[in-house]
Amino acid sequence: MTVTRRPRPASRARSKAPSTRTAIVKLSDVKCGDTGLSTKITVKTQALVISGTARGVETRDPTARNASFEERQRTPEYYKTEQFGGGLSLSFDRDKMPDFDSSRSYVEKNRWLTAHSASINTRIGQTPKQVAEALAMRVNENEEYRATVKANPNGTASVTIGRTRVRVR
Repeated sequence: MTVTRRPRPASRARSKAPSTRTAIVKLSDVKCGDTGLSTKITVKTQALVISGTARGVETRDPTARNASFEERQRTPEYYKTEQFGGGLSLSFDRDKMPDFDSSRSYVEKNRWLTAHSASINTRIGQTPKQVAEALAMRVNENEEYRATVKANPNGTASVTIGRTRVRVR
């Protein structure tokens, strides 16, 4: 009795070469200080969705906290004003953070946290796509991660972050 073996089809063969695909990274925390923008994270695709129009840094009279947006913009005296808002920050891949013990320096932990976060300042009148592109540019400063921006038909913009240099087995 002879046994004949059939070769596997080429589509089932595994590639041992490293892939250039990016793996989607889990977004951890989003803080939006701009009152004109709203943000949310979609759980399924791990994308940050930005909507609205940026108001940038705003000023107000601290004694009149319930003043309208127009009243905040025309405060008569500079020393009676305070500034607030105008920023967006994002942290990602926090579930992969190593356990830093007491023998290691806080410098290593802070370096890791800085590499896995991004923050930008917004300006008045920026669209969601412009804010998303600025945030993606800040994320792309780190060579290990790549952020992509997608403009949605409803006027919102989505930012997805992926890790580069992933190997497929």
